[in-house]
Amino acid sequence: MRRRGELHPRNTRILYAYLDKGISKKRVSNKTTESPLPKRARNHTVASEAKRGTGMSSDISEQDEKLTEFLKLFQHKLRCILGAKLIGIYIHGSVAQNAFRWERSDVDALAVVSERLTAAERLHFVEEIRALSLEGPAKGIEVSVLTEKELIEGAHPYVTECHYSPFWDEYVREAGWENWDDESRRDEDITSHIFNLRQKGIVLEGPEITALFPEISRETFKESIAYDEHDAPADMVDSVMNLCRYHCFLRSGALLSKEEGLQRMLPELPDYEAFLRTILREFYAGTVYLDEALTETAERFKEEMLTKRTKERTEPD
Repeated sequence: MRRRGELHPRNTRILYAYLDKGISKKRVSNKTTESPLPKRARNHTVASEAKRGTGMSSDISEQDEKLTEFLKLFQHKLRCILGAKLIGIYIHGSVAQNAFRWERSDVDALAVVSERLTAAERLHFVEEIRALSLEGPAKGIEVSVLTEKELIEGAHPYVTECHYSPFWDEYVREAGWENWDDESRRDEDITSHIFNLRQKGIVLEGPEITALFPEISRETFKESIAYDEHDAPADMVDSVMNLCRYHCFLRSGALLSKEEGLQRMLPELPDYEAFLRTILREFYAGTVYLDEALTETAERFKEEMLTKRTKERTEPD
């Protein structure tokens, strides 16, 4: 998520989870603070019995036991926090793509609710998810909450009820964030999340993915990822890998994982082969930010990839 008209929090260096390019993790209590909302009827599935969304390419049972248990805890937390308002919980990203690794990944999720959240509920949501994120995989949890009405009547960029990720933590520590108006809570990233979810997603509980989430056109998805690419800092491992996988998508329509996208681009970028193989090693090691020695190359790579893409779009077939 990004604040409209302002610097994306990923461009800041005030990140509670990533200190000195390492992962700072501290244990927090497992005790869940109960939501004042009424409890939801127990007619839901559990993580180990997760239903498949349309086009889903992975199942939670194929992931390691640690992830499975964490997703059960995440599901339980959201039930407690959102109560009777909760409609469904959906997982996308590396977990759904069978590319998840506890030591380098995050859990990407969308939660859908039946009505707007109050300011108090937003504060409670962030407090609980922040604590759980610290107990999770290396990059924590990234989760956005949307109303069913917004999914039906809204359009890109969608308005979120609440968002949390380690990169967003700085903003939800500001006084009064819970009272931001709709324009301040519009998020260009949600469109690409929905697109990814419909391609490869997991239902933890709730209606099937295609019954709840709107179809995203290729052009709208391209608009969403273009915003992200120009905005994301070049000195992040994920930024370099995303440039590769999005380039593959724009060429073929294939939605690949970060690793698959980079591997596919290697043969046609001989001048950057050594650099990209270094990026891949850093990715496997769980690195977030590149060393200064690689930053200049990363910035040059980003500029050349965006130029290459523009040239390919304007050249006749």
